[in-house]
Amino acid sequence: MVNTEFSQEEKIDYIFEILKKQEARYKRNLIWKWIFRTIVILLILSFYIIILPKLDTKTLVSKYIAPKVSEIIAPLAQETMKSVTSNALSWASDSANENLDVISDKQELIKRIREMQNK
Repeated sequence: MVNTEFSQEEKIDYIFEILKKQEARYKRNLIWKWIFRTIVILLILSFYIIILPKLDTKTLVSKYIAPKVSEIIAPLAQETMKSVTSNALSWASDSANENLDVISDKQELIKRIREMQNK
């Protein structure tokens, strides 16, 4: 029969070796984690400092952003204008005449609002 019993010293040495390996793995993982974080932070900073200032924002807004926004807003504005009743138009003209004195004729204000609806 083979004696599979380990002495106290062998058990302690075995546990110590396992702990050393775990500590080494932990240190390697910690180093890689901090390297990865540093790279991500540097990439974010380079985007804001180098890439973003070089972008032509006027071209981006006029070619890409503005058409998409108008596609989204146009149907909403159309539905809103359909739901506006003649009573609401007359109320708007009354309040404009009384409070602002900008347009003197109700009919002119209603005409302008209808023109805006048609656009």
